[in-house]
Amino acid sequence: MSEVDETEGAADAPVPVDRGARQPDDGPAFAVRAALAALTAAAGVVHLVMVPGHSQDSTLDGVLFLLVGWAQVGLAVLLLTWARRSVLAASVVVNLAAAVAWVVSRTAGLPFGGHAGDKEVAGTLDQMTTAFEVAAVLLAAAILLRPGLWRSLGDGIVALGVAVPVAVVVATSVVLTAPETANHHHEDTADAAAPVSLVSADNRCDLGFNPAAYWRDATVAGFDTVAGTTSLASATDPAAAAAPAAGGHSHGAAPAADTAAPATPALPSIDRGRGSEELDRVMALSQAPGEIAEAQLVMALAEVSDESYDQWLERVSTTPTHAGPQTWAAMTDADDCADLTAELEVARETALAHPTVTEAEAAGYVRVTPYVQGIAAHYMNFDYVDQKFEIDKPEMLLYDGTLPDSNIVGLSYYISMGAEVEPSQGFVGDNDRYHVHVGLCVGAGGVIGDSQTTEEECEERGGRKSGGSGNWMSHAWVVPGCESPWGVFSGANPILDTTLGEQTTKDGGSCAGSGVLDRYDLEPGTATNTPTPVSTGELASP
Repeated sequence: MSEVDETEGAADAPVPVDRGARQPDDGPAFAVRAALAALTAAAGVVHLVMVPGHSQDSTLDGVLFLLVGWAQVGLAVLLLTWARRSVLAASVVVNLAAAVAWVVSRTAGLPFGGHAGDKEVAGTLDQMTTAFEVAAVLLAAAILLRPGLWRSLGDGIVALGVAVPVAVVVATSVVLTAPETANHHHEDTADAAAPVSLVSADNRCDLGFNPAAYWRDATVAGFDTVAGTTSLASATDPAAAAAPAAGGHSHGAAPAADTAAPATPALPSIDRGRGSEELDRVMALSQAPGEIAEAQLVMALAEVSDESYDQWLERVSTTPTHAGPQTWAAMTDADDCADLTAELEVARETALAHPTVTEAEAAGYVRVTPYVQGIAAHYMNFDYVDQKFEIDKPEMLLYDGTLPDSNIVGLSYYISMGAEVEPSQGFVGDNDRYHVHVGLCVGAGGVIGDSQTTEEECEERGGRKSGGSGNWMSHAWVVPGCESPWGVFSGANPILDTTLGEQTTKDGGSCAGSGVLDRYDLEPGTATNTPTPVSTGELASP
């Protein structure tokens, strides 16, 4: 170290400094600066490491983390090579600003950035970094206020220049390689053991679009639908869960992911892995292809115990099937919710304007399917079939039977695009998903065989195999009493069991003849009757 000319009161004198004559930049002085540099550098490295993750949330967040990180690393270098009072003052300002920003983000929420207004949870990495910054502020301030203190402590202070950097390196290495850091994300709840989301029941406006039974079943199935949402893909593919939410109507992609981590089911929970014969039966049907197998699944689920039903729900999130709770993208914009409410009311009025098959046929609808468990009997108006989505002109009306007095249970929209691209049109939000039925056996009376029917079998029945790859369908279960426990836009509705078809014209309508009504709470979902996101093992069967 070279000697320096130190004068008390100099505006930018080298530090630490004694009052008096020329002094060498000796061991105690350098030890203090080394400790200060280590604290500041560690905080800077953490900020730089976290730039990619925060850039996904917001470009501004990424830029701020980058600037703070390089500022802290640069100050650490200057503290070791050119320690002037101005460098110490800058160290106080930068580290104090970073620490204050962290406190605000965890108590009130920052007014800018990708999580403006959100209170974030204090994780181990965040706390350690802020502790380094606070320690650096105190140490730098002490050097500025008492420049001769360190030399008066003697050579024992030299140990500080070794112990602090070593401790900082060890602590930073341990925390940066911990699993929590690998999954570091922003949260608005302190319950890190539960599925977390930037959305909660307190700030969303969409719970009433589905019955309480939906939120309950979806939670058992492992979807974090009460606090937020996950797509089926994210339950098995962490990369899909990390995808940023898409804006606008995105029928052609996976539902927008508002959760930072997928709420995967913790199996085994309800049955401790034991299972049962009837569970194996419904799981086999869940895997079987074809519309008939899906109808058989709805039939079987109506007959199993509530415990087996919950066991099936736990597993269905990792078993892709047309049946089961749909995924749901949380809605928090009041205008969007108001618009969807109005659109669903139009759909409901349209359905109720055709209360029985008689009214449907008078309006130009003709039967194209028999009553099929889970999806009902389809009556189609071919004059409406085109490439346009019109809420008050559903291409299909759904009934609980095929008799003249059979009752309306729902609607189905049908967009013929002629291409394997899911339509972007639909209801407000990202939740009315489309599906296709490819290879149905079609005869003079409509569908006479499902997609698994062979060409030979279809010909024997007097039909032909259809294409269907460019014809997209979506359901809307908007008839009071027939709400789907699997979601207002679900691909199948478990209320439509065998018993309902047998009771057509006898039960007074509104799905009163269903044999599974006791299983489901069809009251609109609210913040009080929807379950708190918990592990499936903690959720009791109804």
